[in-house]
Amino acid sequence: MVGEQLSKELQLEFPGAKGYSAQNLWYMRQFYLEFARQENLQPLVGEISWTKNVVIMSKCKDNLQREFYLRMTKKYGWTKDVLIHQIGNKSYENTCSTKPLSTGHSRKPCGTG
Repeated sequence: MVGEQLSKELQLEFPGAKGYSAQNLWYMRQFYLEFARQENLQPLVGEISWTKNVVIMSKCKDNLQREFYLRMTKKYGWTKDVLIHQIGNKSYENTCSTKPLSTGHSRKPCGTG
């Protein structure tokens, strides 16, 4: 209800502007909650489109997995459909399963160097 009302008010305030649907406002809230304290991810999310960020946010719950897909999307210029395909094919798991994790060290996403 709140999201729908806010959506209507924003659309009245900014006629012709897009992106203020109730669903998109909920995504914006979720995006803030998910990434506000993730300092390592903050610069990366600004490098790809909103749509691709929403895909990564909704399909990847692990921050290392998110970082991998953020970096690979930027590096290879993946479209939304290619990104969805890569996530569905478990590219992160397949790429990272060959690299052992060092114990006692902070984890770094594979594919970052």
